[in-house]
Amino acid sequence: MDPIDPRRLAGVLADPELRAAYARVVLGSGLDDALAHLSPARRRKARASLVGSGLVALDADGRASAPDAVFRAILAQQPATPPAQGVERFLRDGRIAAWPAGPADLDALLRHVVEGVLDPGEVVDERTLTGRLVRVTDDHALLRRHLVDAGLLLRTRSGSEYARAEVDDPAVERDADAAPAD
Repeated sequence: MDPIDPRRLAGVLADPELRAAYARVVLGSGLDDALAHLSPARRRKARASLVGSGLVALDADGRASAPDAVFRAILAQQPATPPAQGVERFLRDGRIAAWPAGPADLDALLRHVVEGVLDPGEVVDERTLTGRLVRVTDDHALLRRHLVDAGLLLRTRSGSEYARAEVDDPAVERDADAAPAD
C-alpha cells in the first residue's frame, strides 16, 4: 500500500458528512447509498475524498468496503515509541507518576528532581521549595523528606531554608549537620 498521509485521513474524518458516509460504508451500505443525500457535485467530491484517502475501497464491481489496511499502514509508517529509559520510566509529563521500588532507581529519580528544582548554591525558603516541588508531585512533603534523607537537599536546623547539597558521588552519605526531614 502507498504511504498514507494521516493528516488527509484526519481531514476526511473531521468532515461530519464524510464521517457519516464512512460509518454507513463500515456498517455495510454501498457508497452511492451512503452519499445519496448529497448534491451530485458534493457526491463526486466526497467519493473522491473517501476513496482517495484509503478509507473506502471499491472492488471491480463498484462495491464499497472499509478496509482496515489503511489504519495498519499508518501505524506501520510511524516508528514504534521506544520504552522509557532511566528516570523517565517514573515520570509522566515531567511529574512523578510512580515511585521506584529499588534504591538505585529512587536515587536516580531524586537526583533528577533536585537538579530540576534547585540550582547549585541556591538557597530558598520552604514556601519557594514547596512551590517548586508541587510541580513535580502532589506529595511535596514526601519528596522533600526523600531529598533530605538522601543527602541531596540540605536544610537549616530551623527548617526555614533549603539548599541543594553539592553531591557528586552517588555513594555520599547524608550530611550529619542536616536536620531530619519532616
